[in-house]
Amino acid sequence: MAERTVIVRLREDQVDGAGDLMTRVFVDQLQAVGIDSSEEQRRAYLDGYLRVVRYFLAHGEPWVASIDNRVVGLALWIPPHVAEPVEEEAVEFGVHELSAIFREALGGVYAVDRLLGAEREKIEQPYWFLPSRLDVDPAHTGKGIASSLLRPVLLRADEGRVRCYAETIVPPMVPFLRKHGFEIMSEGVEPTGNVRYWMLIREPART
Repeated sequence: MAERTVIVRLREDQVDGAGDLMTRVFVDQLQAVGIDSSEEQRRAYLDGYLRVVRYFLAHGEPWVASIDNRVVGLALWIPPHVAEPVEEEAVEFGVHELSAIFREALGGVYAVDRLLGAEREKIEQPYWFLPSRLDVDPAHTGKGIASSLLRPVLLRADEGRVRCYAETIVPPMVPFLRKHGFEIMSEGVEPTGNVRYWMLIREPART
């Protein structure tokens, strides 16, 4: 019997599964470039990602894919006109401590984040924002889960005639996003960490 994938907006009871998925994908990505993570580091990453997921549950548009009630995919969107967390929100959800949690593994990425943040401010609102978080369980890749996770927000964007904007430092994400109507608006290399980045925009499709 074929596995049934269910796509829904993240629920409270799925927060732990979503944080665990983000942690496992992140650790796998580090291992792919020769960086091993200790158990202590894994616990710290899980703590950090749980903070991210809880913030998005309250203020973003998080979508999950599940198979047999197990989270196997996650897309974290920021709706139009939603600003960066103010100090009170950052403290409430603990996201103000993320740089300390991930600094050792992602030192060079924070310079890219600052650069992209400055460029993002130049883009006229409204737009849906996908900030480089589209995770799929490695055991379930190639099943169309990532595309299914994009679909709910892309349909809303098309119906509302709103653009979508995405950022990524993951090369395979570029052709994937282009397949879904995104076009590269800017790309480059952040000189401090020598990290390549892409900024992509998607105009609403005609419905």
